[in-house]
Order: sequence, then structure tokens, then C-alpha cells
Amino acid sequence: MDNLVVVDFAKKTRKKVEKTKSNNSVKSEGSVVCIAEERKQRTMKDRRRAKRIILTEYFSAYVQVPGKGLQEVVLYDLSKKGLAFDMTQTSGCFNKNEIIRIRIYLNNYTYFPFNTKVAHTRHIEEEGVYRVGTEFLINKWNRYPLNSFVDFVKSINSEIKIDVGDMVINYR
Repeated sequence: MDNLVVVDFAKKTRKKVEKTKSNNSVKSEGSVVCIAEERKQRTMKDRRRAKRIILTEYFSAYVQVPGKGLQEVVLYDLSKKGLAFDMTQTSGCFNKNEIIRIRIYLNNYTYFPFNTKVAHTRHIEEEGVYRVGTEFLINKWNRYPLNSFVDFVKSINSEIKIDVGDMVINYR
């Protein structure tokens, strides 16, 4: 009997609740969470098959565009399953399930090539780009390099700094 805790719910006072005229939402002293919005957020979050990293100009990237050659793109995000990039409207657009050859440049001359398949494309008019989401086409030759690349980006993601004009001295 010494470990027994009694909570008297009858003594709890009820908080005054009022409805606002504009949207019939409930206001009270406590916080109210819209369950529909929370469910939508969770569903969108759970929809992803792999955690992604948002990339904005970490690396140079180019895609092979039929009839136009290599076109520079801006990597948008990266996950174990694939990546997304933005390409200008003038570069054109890819179709769903189309196979794309991508080159990730680590410097001006060294690149890592691999193939992807287009999962979705959407036009972002206010930015003047097409956002193309792709899935890696993994085989026995590129599995380790792709996984290592994604792990590398994940590991440095929190420590990346933006150069705002630091002086670089070249002794060549």
C-alpha cells in the first residue's frame, strides 16, 4: 500500500474553450494541434523510403541531354535510393522512367559517373527550373561507390561551411 498513488481527477478544473468565428477552430490556454495537418505531415514524412540530404551546390553535376550534350544541373537532394536535381527550362526536361547518365564532379576534371532512372519531374515556374527526382540504378560495380558517396555527404553535412571570400594562396 505504500507505493499507491491516487490522482483525484474530480478536482481538475476545466479550461474555458471558445470557438473563433473565422474558422471554427478551438482556442484554449493549452496548445491545440490540428490532427489532420499533423497526419498529413507524418504521411509525407513516412512516404520517403530513405532519409534525404538537401544539397545546394555542394558538387558540380552534369547530365547527358539527348541532342544537347552535357548540361549542368544543380543537385537538390540525395538519399541512399537516389537524388533530385534542378535543370533550367532551356535545357529541356526528362520523362518518367527515362535513363539518365549523371556525372558528379569532385573538382574541375575528376567525376563520378552513374546511371539513374527518372521517378518524377515537376516544373517549378517561380524558379524557372524543372526538378527531376531519380532513382539510382545500382549494380555490382557501383553499389559500393554510390553508398560511400552518400555516406560521405551525410558525414560532412553538418560541418560544411560556405566560403565568403577567404584568401586562397596557390604555390604552384
